[in-house]
Amino acid sequence: MKYWNNRPTMPSMSSYLIENMLLNYYQNSTSASQFVDIELPGSFLYIRDNIYSYVPDPKEIQGNINTLTLDEKSKIWDRANLDYNRSLDARSLEKQGKHKESINKWGEIFGSEFPTYG
Repeated sequence: MKYWNNRPTMPSMSSYLIENMLLNYYQNSTSASQFVDIELPGSFLYIRDNIYSYVPDPKEIQGNINTLTLDEKSKIWDRANLDYNRSLDARSLEKQGKHKESINKWGEIFGSEFPTYG
């Protein structure tokens, strides 16, 4: 998720913010898979649905650590929504046995440095 966050497709969140958003997501989750591709749709969805929310500092020093501007939040929401849908498509393609198409879909999310099928 940090790699996704640092791609030049949207404004970046601070590492502390994205880490804590994901920690919050998993604190409220009943399980987690060992397979990253299974976890990514939920992570994108959580970021999308919570990017406008108050994110408390777990150290209780800073209060709300989500200091992004409204424009930054909007662009992150758009990207998380797009990549949430792409990740669902990638998972669906994999389930259909279309591995090359699935990997290409993940490449749309993670960019040209993502491994290609081969």
